[in-house]
Amino acid sequence: MTTTSVTRNTTQTCTPAQRVTKSLLGYGVLAGTVFEASVVIQGLTRHGFRIAHDDASLLANGPLGWIQVATFLLAGATTIAAALGMHRAMASRPRG
Repeated sequence: MTTTSVTRNTTQTCTPAQRVTKSLLGYGVLAGTVFEASVVIQGLTRHGFRIAHDDASLLANGPLGWIQVATFLLAGATTIAAALGMHRAMASRPRG
């Protein structure tokens, strides 16, 4: 019995513009992940804070509030980057 193996060269090269677009789209995944991880970690370490009951914005209060403010800014910036990536990706597609 003889087996024949067929391999395809699936390596595609991206232009620098396509690499930037893909990187920007990747920030969309990071935005939610970083935000949720920050809220959960802070929620578990703050005395009296209950994740199921309290809003995440309450973590911005107190001496460690700067962490949540930085999380909001980072999540907002990465969401905007992902939106820019979506715009670039959709602009390259034909309309119709």
